[in-house]
Amino acid sequence: MLEVGKDCKELIRAVPSSLRVGMIRQILHEFERKAIQFNGFEEEDFAKYYSEIEDDVVWHKFKLLVEDVEKRLKQKGLIRTHEARGTSWWYSFSKKLSRGERYFHVPHFTISFWGEGIMAELIVREGPYLNNTRKKIQQNPELLKQMLRRLRDKFPCEIKIKERVHVGGYQTETSSEYVVSSQYINESHIRRMMQFLQKKGQKGKIWLWIGHLFHLHDDETHSDELAGRIDEFVDGLMEIYGFIVEK
Repeated sequence: MLEVGKDCKELIRAVPSSLRVGMIRQILHEFERKAIQFNGFEEEDFAKYYSEIEDDVVWHKFKLLVEDVEKRLKQKGLIRTHEARGTSWWYSFSKKLSRGERYFHVPHFTISFWGEGIMAELIVREGPYLNNTRKKIQQNPELLKQMLRRLRDKFPCEIKIKERVHVGGYQTETSSEYVVSSQYINESHIRRMMQFLQKKGQKGKIWLWIGHLFHLHDDETHSDELAGRIDEFVDGLMEIYGFIVEK
C-alpha cells in the first residue's frame, strides 16, 4: 500500500503467500464449463452484455445453481416445468402438471437471472386457480389473512397485486399494481390486498406476485449458500402456495 502526496512512501509491504491451488482449479473449471457444483457468482457475471464465451460460462453457473435448487424443491413436491434462455434466463417450478395444463396457467415459482442479481418469485396468474382462491376467501377470509400476517416473520419479500394488460402474442404489461414489503405489512395492507385479489381487473387480468431479489452485492449471491437461501424463500411461501393450488 502506497501513500501518494507530495512524496510517495510505502505504508504496508506485500508478503508472499502460499499458492491456492484449489481456487485456481475451481476458476479454470468454471471457464472450461467443467464445474460440477455451484460456488457463487462474481459481480462481473451480472454485466448486461457478454461475449459469446462469457455468456456460456455464466449460463453454466446458473444451471448449476438451478440444479441444486431443483433437488431441494423436489422434496416439497415441486418439479421443473419450463426453462428459457433467450433475452432472459429463467426456470419455473410447480406441482406436477395435469394433462393439457401449461406451466403459466398453474401457480409456479420462478428463478431468473437479472442484470441486478437472481430473482425468486411466486406467480399466480388470472385463471381457474385464482378463481378458486377467490371462492376460498369468500368462505373463510381469515385463513388467508393469517397466512399474510405470518409473512412478516418469514423470508423478506415484496408482494404485488398487478393488473396485466394484453399487448400481443404472449406479451403483457402492468397497467397498475399495489406493492407491499412483507416486513412492514399491516392490517390495512392485508385488507387492500384481499380486496384487489377478489376483484377481476377492469382492463386486464389480476396477478399475484411475491418475489425477492438476491442482489449482485449480497454476500450469499457470491457463495454456495444461494441455493439454500432460495429454498428458504420458497419454504416461507409454501403455505400460501398450498392454499392456492389445493382444491
